[in-house]
Amino acid sequence: GEHGSPLLDEHAAVFECRTRHEYDGGDHVILVGEVAGFEARAKAPLLFHRGQYSDSRARPQSGSLDPDSLVALVEHAGFIAHHSADPKALEAELKHQFGEDELRNAAQILKALIAQISESGQG
Repeated sequence: GEHGSPLLDEHAAVFECRTRHEYDGGDHVILVGEVAGFEARAKAPLLFHRGQYSDSRARPQSGSLDPDSLVALVEHAGFIAHHSADPKALEAELKHQFGEDELRNAAQILKALIAQISESGQG
């Protein structure tokens, strides 16, 4: 990697960190790293959800976006946006992960929620 770390090609994301702090953990050392480099790749992530690993998330049928899927989509978008200044890359990654129909559906749901909040005076 850019900072001299060996990188494995088969992973969906790569973090390169500098050791920021070391703490004595008894029979081990606890390292706290500062992210020095990050790369997201067009590969399916390994997920741990409800006590098991999965290499892909089941997607609801178009038009049936459940709250958990909406939250996952928004969290994923926020994570990618935080690490990429390219809006086209963000859009392409979200389309790849969730599908164009689900993105359109999520946008409609979020617009409705924002309108509700604005109308209620909470925003």
